[in-house]
Amino acid sequence: MKNKYYLISLFLLGILFFNFSFGIVNAFYDELIKDIDDDGVNDDFEELNKRYIEIDGIEDNEIHVESIKRSEKEKDQINTIIIYDEDGIHIGFKYKSKLESEFELVFGIFFREIIEFVDIDEDGIYNHERDHTIQKVLLNNFKPVIYETWSISSDSSLHYLKIQTENNVFIVHFYFVEEFALVENSLITPTQLKIDIEIKDFDYIDENSQLAINTRLHSEINYEEKEDTEDEKNDYSSNERGVITTMNSYTGFLTWKENAFIDWISKEIRVSKIMAGQHGQSLYFNYPRGEHIYHDPKIGIEGILIPITASPFPTYIVVLIFVIGALSIGATYLTYHFIKRKSPATDLEKDRDEYFNEKFLEEDKPYA
Repeated sequence: MKNKYYLISLFLLGILFFNFSFGIVNAFYDELIKDIDDDGVNDDFEELNKRYIEIDGIEDNEIHVESIKRSEKEKDQINTIIIYDEDGIHIGFKYKSKLESEFELVFGIFFREIIEFVDIDEDGIYNHERDHTIQKVLLNNFKPVIYETWSISSDSSLHYLKIQTENNVFIVHFYFVEEFALVENSLITPTQLKIDIEIKDFDYIDENSQLAINTRLHSEINYEEKEDTEDEKNDYSSNERGVITTMNSYTGFLTWKENAFIDWISKEIRVSKIMAGQHGQSLYFNYPRGEHIYHDPKIGIEGILIPITASPFPTYIVVLIFVIGALSIGATYLTYHFIKRKSPATDLEKDRDEYFNEKFLEEDKPYA
């Protein structure tokens, strides 16, 4: 009977040990994924990668955006230039890993025209040789830019720019962030620029046509296509594709969602392969026909976010759990022997005598 109580005591101590150890691990896990602003990114990681952003040239047709990492140990700089004039909208990106160094990565993209076409070969992609070109609408007449800032946290802001044509048909929304932020259900990192393209109330000529945007790619080094984007690998996004260009070991990218909202319904879009031409490389974003088209590419730089270097599970936690386990087992062992030693000797002798008497009496019965 007493052994049963010993086993119950041991079981209860085991439960206490498990609960205590689980509490320690759970508390550490909560600290590891600490995310007060609920954007899916660890707050310490966000703090390491916060940036200062300054914007000027708003009144002109050439906007300069300077972004500097706040970390005292690893300051770097990203410069973005947005030019909108009679040639279209040009977005240039420059990066240097140290403030005193020269720019090590320079690249950009250029939106010049919207093309209305009939897709003769029905592949969903504009090809000037195979498809029927209905019209080309140059992007060359713009309204004054709209600039706003929105608070992300107590010390960080989102910077928003809106550039649109005079007829309000083509609109580009730009989002710069000083720390990680969710914008329209998309996570933006401080090392990239979110570019939302909007086309509305386009004046179609042919009832069977659709639209494409001619996008030129600028870089000293040719772009390459990339199926798996950095944001997908980091679980920041999904269903993306893109192109990259690499200079001096730094990689710039242009990525996009493989779906766009066409008349408020999500539909798959097609993007052409990179093409080489007289003005360098280019590609076409192709959209199904609609009165309202909304798509969200991004441009930025890979691999420059500062990682958290702390051990994912500190050694002292493991040591503490083993110490608690050893103490629990030791306490159980001492308790067992303490109770056993306290048991009256007379009871033990009496039990022993009864056992032997019963055994020998049973054995003698056949010879009685």
